Amino acid sequence: MILTMKAANGIGLAAPQIGRSLRLFTVNIEGKIYVFINPEIKDISSEKVPFEEGCLSVQKTWGPVVRPKKLTIKALDENGKPVKIRAKGLLARVVQHEMDHLNGTLFIDKADKLYKVEENKS
Repeated sequence: MILTMKAANGIGLAAPQIGRSLRLFTVNIEGKIYVFINPEIKDISSEKVPFEEGCLSVQKTWGPVVRPKKLTIKALDENGKPVKIRAKGLLARVVQHEMDHLNGTLFIDKADKLYKVEENKS
């Protein structure tokens, strides 16, 4: 999954996106790789922030999504060891986006509006 995520220039990838029925996702933020197996969000801040999101599953489509600014996530890492991370900023957003995939939701279901981005053909 990490190789697939990197090859697609993604910052997150959930198992259902590659046809696997597993509660697992990977994240790549600023070169740091996270693996979350059987993740559970335990704490979410009441402060919410909007941010433009896109998705490897919905190519060339973007839209603003309002999500909690901070959260705490518990999961197993790639070695099966328990981890607990207090995430904020982009990491918190990507964790929530990937958790949505595990729960059968896409960002397009939550975006206030959507727009297409065409590639530059020059």
